[in-house]
Amino acid sequence: MNRSRVLRELRVFIVEDDYFCSEVYKREMEQTGLTNFHVFRSSEECLTNMGLLPDIILIDYEMATLDGLQVMKMIKKTYPYIHVLMISSKKEKELAIDAMKYGAFAFIRKDGNEMYQLNQAVSNIISRYTRHFNLCKHLKVAASYV
Repeated sequence: MNRSRVLRELRVFIVEDDYFCSEVYKREMEQTGLTNFHVFRSSEECLTNMGLLPDIILIDYEMATLDGLQVMKMIKKTYPYIHVLMISSKKEKELAIDAMKYGAFAFIRKDGNEMYQLNQAVSNIISRYTRHFNLCKHLKVAASYV
């Protein structure tokens, strides 16, 4: 029951300029039970809509004007608690290291195994939120006895 509530409430941004890729990512995340998606075709659209307070952002590294790493740095300054998943076809290990250094929850390489990696990362985030939800619920119950 708590997990279903968490799944309904989690807000996900997908920032991907390729329509086909964004739909594939969305469908994969729907398999985990998530339902609340906002898809943006540019980094600027994502930044403009940060007032919607997403819980998870999947962002492609290679975007037209601001790359995913630049956008993630901006987001993390104001919203350090947001789980950012960066996805890229770039093979350079330094990019993955930089993404993690600047706050990515996961770096997903487009290598034919990205759907499995995406599913694992999203499942881990859902588990964290579910544990947090359950802990808060138990603390409220305990506080009512004081």
